[in-house]
Amino acid sequence: MTAGRRTVLYAYVADAAGHASGTLSLVFVDGNGRAHELVTFTPAGARTACERALRGIVYALWNARTLGYRRVIVHSDHPAAVAQINGDCRVDPSLIGPYLEARALMHAYRWARVKVGEIRWQPAGARPAQQQQLSVLEQRAASAPEALAAAAGAR
Repeated sequence: MTAGRRTVLYAYVADAAGHASGTLSLVFVDGNGRAHELVTFTPAGARTACERALRGIVYALWNARTLGYRRVIVHSDHPAAVAQINGDCRVDPSLIGPYLEARALMHAYRWARVKVGEIRWQPAGARPAQQQQLSVLEQRAASAPEALAAAAGAR
């Protein structure tokens, strides 16, 4: 399937379970239920939970575009960030930068939506093939910091 003819990509942005440091988890799932990527990261310079959520949404929009999708739905577990992006409430002056980035990236798609929602694609209810994909992605995400630290130590 060519990049221009792909279906919708769903991106789920949520606070990582058990991480009090502001770490976010991000998973990309295509219209067929296949996971593309599982990312765990801490947005640099984010001071509030709302700013972390906005930066996670920007990251999701940017990466969905690099994966070749023209239609994207981003689900976030932070209602205030979603309300600001969708124009349902006033944008906090300290969040104008991430807000403008997200809005500009949304215009790069044929259509894009940002909604409040939980990650519906979870290993507990997943089919065996999805469970295997998720476990591989989790292993990659977990080993990435260790591999970077080992590479830095080797220099």
